[in-house]
Amino acid sequence: AGTASLALRDGVIKGIDLDRLMQQVRAALDGRAPVEERVKGAERTPFSSLAASFRIAAGVARSDDLDFRANWVRAAGGGQIDLGAQSLDWLIRATVTEPAGATQDSAARRDVFARLQGLPVPIRIFGRYDDLRYRVDVKELATEAAKRELTRRLERSLGEKLGLPPSGTEGGA
Repeated sequence: AGTASLALRDGVIKGIDLDRLMQQVRAALDGRAPVEERVKGAERTPFSSLAASFRIAAGVARSDDLDFRANWVRAAGGGQIDLGAQSLDWLIRATVTEPAGATQDSAARRDVFARLQGLPVPIRIFGRYDDLRYRVDVKELATEAAKRELTRRLERSLGEKLGLPPSGTEGGA
């Protein structure tokens, strides 16, 4: 039993390309189909920081304070690593943030930002070390996106009826 922590700077996560994953999620939103794949060794996601602390007991390291940051996404989450079974199970909520240079991004990436920005995307990473998979429950995400859009429309409509100035930072949109 014990504790451990990590704090990494300017590194790369191997096996998942979050940029490509978010584009898949965006494309899958309309069909509500889950996005699930095996982790692939050739894929990579650069990050500016990754930190977590762990409580370790009976060969299982648990964390509930994962903090991941890249120039266009922030993620928080938790889970466990079973050292004996050589497996892990993590639920991470990744939130797309628009980088300062977004005008130089591809049209596909701008579309992802527009649809997913500020919306936590639930990504479960699970399995044995030699057969890791990740899954996004797109149905849950689509429900949250619909709730957010409905709330935005209701607030705008109510504000117009009450003669209130528009709120938020939508930049006049």
